[in-house]
Amino acid sequence: MHPWATIFCFISVHLENEIPVFSVSYQSNSVLISTKSSLFLDCVQLLKKLFKLAAYFSSQKEIEVKKIDTQQLARSIENDLLDQYGSLLAGDALRRSMGFPSMAAFHKAIQRDLLPIPIFQLKDRRGRFALAKDVAFWLAEQRNSVMK
Repeated sequence: MHPWATIFCFISVHLENEIPVFSVSYQSNSVLISTKSSLFLDCVQLLKKLFKLAAYFSSQKEIEVKKIDTQQLARSIENDLLDQYGSLLAGDALRRSMGFPSMAAFHKAIQRDLLPIPIFQLKDRRGRFALAKDVAFWLAEQRNSVMK
């Protein structure tokens, strides 16, 4: 199941002769389950079964992955990077966000001038830096370039 998938099911409860009847519906599929008891714990067990059914129904759904507006996606990625690392990325954070498997591979790309974003040095600081905004926009472009 895709990590961004959401379960869109309808779960309802009604009483028949003071006994709860639960139903879960997903698209054209529907399941009714009732318990012979109105005890709270029995109802909780029933709800657990219903959520498992809901998960099953949603896993049967074909998930549509589509192209997202690059600017919107870049803002989302940038917010994640800002929360995790701040506005400047350096060292291992920069390497990992750009998908390099090792620091050696990252340094080799720097030496060969193959990095697709501007990286820079800061006075009196060691290492190379990039803006989270630049990394985020590059990642969004890369993702959308493979979408139809």
